[in-house]
Amino acid sequence: MKKGQTETMGLMVIVILIIFLATIFLSFALREKPDLTSEVRESVQTNSLLTSLLQTTIQGKPLKEQFPNCYNNRITCDNLKKQIETMLSLVVPIGQNYQFILLVDEEELINIGACRTGSIAITSIRRDNIDFLARLKLC
Repeated sequence: MKKGQTETMGLMVIVILIIFLATIFLSFALREKPDLTSEVRESVQTNSLLTSLLQTTIQGKPLKEQFPNCYNNRITCDNLKKQIETMLSLVVPIGQNYQFILLVDEEELINIGACRTGSIAITSIRRDNIDFLARLKLC
């Protein structure tokens, strides 16, 4: 092969390689990006609901301040569970499932509702040297 033919073949290989890479780039660039707006909105809604629930005043004290009483007294815990159920039934839209769990060292003190998948908000609360874990899930 002559020198001119070799240079032409090399140029053709480079052009084909550039076209191939441009095709791959465009296939990724033009692909539809997933819309995460609804998931983000649900996550923010769940976190806000849990935060406001824990700050809601019951009998002159925020809900989170009553957790130690629940830990020490089962009757108080049952009453608190009923109050939380009432609050959640008023706030969570009709038809939407939810689950609220209050834990201490992996032991469930309160478990309200049932939910398999959904948006989860979890917060840790320390009161009277006891670490509580409050988890709210909206489905």
